[in-house]
Formats: sequence, C-alpha cells, structure tokens
Amino acid sequence: MTIVLFIIVLTFLILVHELGHFWVAKRAGVRVEEFGIGFPPRLWGLKRGETFYSINLIPFGGFVKMLGENTLEGGLADEGSLATKSRLAQAGVLVAGVVANFLIAWFLLSAALMIGLPAAVGTAPAGLEVTDPILMITSVQGGSPAETAGLKPGDEVISAATPDEFVTGIAAARDTVTITVRSAGEEGIREVIIRPKVGLIAEGVPGIGVGVDLVGMAKAGPLAALWQGLLFTLRLVGLIVTGFFTLIKEAVLGEANMVKSLVGPIGLAGLVGDAQMIGLGYLLAFVAFISVNLAVLNLIPFPALDGGRLLILAIEGIIGKTLPAKLVGYLNLIGFVLLISLMLAVTYGDLIRLF
Repeated sequence: MTIVLFIIVLTFLILVHELGHFWVAKRAGVRVEEFGIGFPPRLWGLKRGETFYSINLIPFGGFVKMLGENTLEGGLADEGSLATKSRLAQAGVLVAGVVANFLIAWFLLSAALMIGLPAAVGTAPAGLEVTDPILMITSVQGGSPAETAGLKPGDEVISAATPDEFVTGIAAARDTVTITVRSAGEEGIREVIIRPKVGLIAEGVPGIGVGVDLVGMAKAGPLAALWQGLLFTLRLVGLIVTGFFTLIKEAVLGEANMVKSLVGPIGLAGLVGDAQMIGLGYLLAFVAFISVNLAVLNLIPFPALDGGRLLILAIEGIIGKTLPAKLVGYLNLIGFVLLISLMLAVTYGDLIRLF
C-alpha cells in the first residue's frame, strides 16, 4: 500500500506540473501534440483537436509534447511551434509547471490546516490553536536501541506525560526501561523493553535514540488556513532553497556526499508511508513539501530542467540571437543523462540504507 500511495502521490504532482505547462502553452497558441498520463509504451489514446491524449504503462507522472520543444527535431519554424513564440511567452510556458507546483502546495497545506496538522505545543503561529496534545515520538535515530525495538516516529508514548518525565525515566534506568506506546492508526497499546545505551545522546547519560515532544492538532478556519498555508509555503521555499545551496556548496568543497545526503524514490516512498501513518493532515503537508521540492529543483539552471531552459532563453535575450538548435539539444541530452545517473546513484544509496 505504501508503494501504491507513493506512485499516486508522485504521479499527481508531476501531472500538476505538466498541466501547468499544458494550460499556458495552449493560452500562448503553442501546438500541444500530446498530453500523456504515465510514460510509454502507450496503453490507450484519444485525439481531440490538435492534441493526442494518452494513458501509458509506466505510471510515474506524465508529459506534455509541444511542437518545437525539442530542438533536435523538425518543425521549429512551423506555425504553433514553441520556438516561434516570443522569449517572454516561452519563459511563461516553462515557468508554468513550477507555479502549478507552488499553487498545489499552497492548497494542500491549507487543506491540512483545515483538517488538522500535527504541531508541537508552543510552536504554532499566531491564530492557530494546538488542541489535544499527546507525548509523541518525533524522530528515531538510525541504528539506535529504539529503532531496533521497533519504535517509529508518530508513536504515542503512554508511560510518560511530558518530555522531561520521559527523559528522566530513561536516565534513571539501571538495565532496561519499559516504554508503553500506541502506534498511529492502532487501537491497542504495547509495551517495549529497551536497553538504553550510555553516551548515545550525551556523554555518561543513558539514551535510546528518540526525540519526543508534546504534539497536538493545529486547526484553522478556511480564511485563516489559506493565509497560513501561503505563509507555510513561502517558508518551505526559503528552507528548501537554502538547503539546496548548502548541499551544493558542501559537495563542491568535499564536505558532503550528495548520494548519502539525498533521498531517492525508494527512500521517499518510505517517508510517504510514515506520513500516512501519522494522519491525513500530515500526509497532505508532506505531499506539499515534495511539491515545493519539485518546483525548486526544476528552477535550478541545469540542462534538461526548466531552469536550464530559462537560462538559455536569458542568454539568447542578452546576445540577441538564438543559440544553434543542435547545441541546445545536445546540452539538454547531456543534462538528462547526468540527472538519470544521479537518480540511479541516489537510488543505490536508498538500497544500501534499506538493507
């Protein structure tokens, strides 16, 4: 079910991105040759007007094929070609997918706040009230006694009422500690016996490798949710942009391993499953987080990404002429190969962490 949910989430977000391109391209008079759900081989198709709509076998997202989009193909000077439109119109078509991802993130975050979004007590923005707080495990350290014992983020701690009481109980443990928890979506409770490890959290102090906090549900009415959803979306953009720049800088300086620092499809599927276990509001917020990541990633000025194509448009605007079609096509091809290589490397990293 986690895999199915992940495919649905990823397909939905990529389709939203492609629908942005599709809608603005149509408005700009660009001939859209095909709008596909999934990737070939084709299962079914139907032509309406000038556009062929298809459903394809590989279910990861979708695509929009526009006349003149691929500079290595013909038709660049034909009527309705993307290449014949003004650079401003071309930029609008390219940016539309990113804007669509931002808008759907805003909508999802707003919906999450109306349903109820888990939030730590005392951290909710003004205008949001956190109700029904519980002591929740918010993080589990990899390879820790807690992970070995099967504790997971989102588990409710029954055997303690506050974070201080929880930490004090572990620190006072002589040999083992018994923790009573209730997992998200489950009715019954279970007792977990764990042997704390000295020095795991702080020198000379027993620890089991979890973070806990008092977490309740932050809710808002429709208008407040829309406003707070917009603010959350903008904060996410800032955090993700900062994170990308930090990662790239550290990778260039040799201070970070990009394969280990990034999460691929397998790791992301697991995170989506964890989010679903915590609740619908948290799942919607996590999908919004993925959507903003896709938007920011696509704006990176790298060949084969929307940002790379925008950079080429900017260069053409500065020099006052169009770059050779073969040069642009080969740059995009090289960029695509590099991106696929990075994705395979990151997926390999996911597999290493999994096994």
